[in-house]
Amino acid sequence: MKFITSILFALLTTLSFAFEGTIHCVKTENGVVTKFDFYVKGNTIVVEKTGIGEYYKIIFNRDKQEVKICLESPQFSQKGYYLLTKADMENSPKSKIYSQKELAPQQLEGQSVKAYSLVSDLGSVIGLVGEDQVDLRGLSTFFQDPVYELIDQFNLSQLPRKLEVTKNTGNYTIELEAEAGNVNQSLCEVPAGYTQFQVTALVK
Repeated sequence: MKFITSILFALLTTLSFAFEGTIHCVKTENGVVTKFDFYVKGNTIVVEKTGIGEYYKIIFNRDKQEVKICLESPQFSQKGYYLLTKADMENSPKSKIYSQKELAPQQLEGQSVKAYSLVSDLGSVIGLVGEDQVDLRGLSTFFQDPVYELIDQFNLSQLPRKLEVTKNTGNYTIELEAEAGNVNQSLCEVPAGYTQFQVTALVK
């Protein structure tokens, strides 16, 4: 009975960490500030951008280990999506990680937070990680970026509050803040009328 109670407690503890809501992001590069959001619902992470003549949505499903990239393609006058699975990515180029280490705790908004650094052939990142239980692991399988590598290499299930990124294309910081709330299930799905594109255009 004690063993069963322990399992139930562990399950309830895990479920209590299941974040649902919006991650607000502020990117600052060369004095230019850009704000954007992405969404977390269970084991699904969604990025959506809507603009004049531009639309895309990225749906990462950790349970299925797949990514759907939805977009409008003016070149073909067609709306559709690419489906990438973990198996599809096995032969794709991988970044080389040169170093990774946990740094001394740093101060962020008057609080002491954990700090980590990672350097790869794509750039470097320093991440200050808070206490919010927001699981963003798994993205480096599909998207080569030092930020995603940092989260996966250190197996972080907490939200990075601040990221300092250095790449050949430039340096920037990203500040993130979690806001819990209901995310409509339709946001986690491919829009109606979108057909599947061939994935060979994205994966060599």
